[in-house]
Amino acid sequence: MNLKTQAIVLKTTKYTDKSLIIKLFTKDFGLRSYIVSIGKKSNTKASFQALNMIEIETYQKGNNQMPRIKNSKNYYHFKTIQTNIYKTSVIQFLQELLHSTVKEESANVDLYEFIEVHLQYFDESIDFNSNFHLYFIIELTKYFGFYPQGIYIKGAIFNIEEGHFERTNKASNIMNNRLSEILYLFTKSNIENNREIKLNVQDRRSLLNDLIAFYQFHLDGFKDLKSIDVLESIFSD
Repeated sequence: MNLKTQAIVLKTTKYTDKSLIIKLFTKDFGLRSYIVSIGKKSNTKASFQALNMIEIETYQKGNNQMPRIKNSKNYYHFKTIQTNIYKTSVIQFLQELLHSTVKEESANVDLYEFIEVHLQYFDESIDFNSNFHLYFIIELTKYFGFYPQGIYIKGAIFNIEEGHFERTNKASNIMNNRLSEILYLFTKSNIENNREIKLNVQDRRSLLNDLIAFYQFHLDGFKDLKSIDVLESIFSD
């Protein structure tokens, strides 16, 4: 039986000289892995680059075999990401982030459409937004159940372990006052105006490190992301 769905590429691994194993977040079935034979006209390697948005037709030969991709095509073509080193670095980070967090093996259309809309917006934005990855990683927590909670007042701190703003700083795992205020500003921003939040290089680096710690407290098995080093080198220029 052949099945069709839209999907976002999370990881590509070489299987044989002419085939790949592709891990996809599909719109209709959640997280899935497929074998794909690479051809010259269809199912090209270019279709399975990081976070590409593709339409696939799949089939399965036997119950115990990994399903295969029969046909694939991009339903959205990136316009700027592959030619802009800053955007490419952010995409590498988002790919690693999503590969480490998306584990659902059933459909989650809301999460799929969140990723889809934000990737397309980032690609189509003319000016590079150096806050985008921070906004994305904060908004993503809504879909995993630990979005920052509590009422923020001036001088409050964010308790990373408890996941909320508070007035006292007795806990050991907290964001400092400045980063807590910046986090609050992000929670009040949207996909368009988050770029207006003024951050320096150190703010950006420290907030990202604290957000990674936030994920590690609330998602089992979440580890440090290797692509952070690339981001830091890009944003330090």
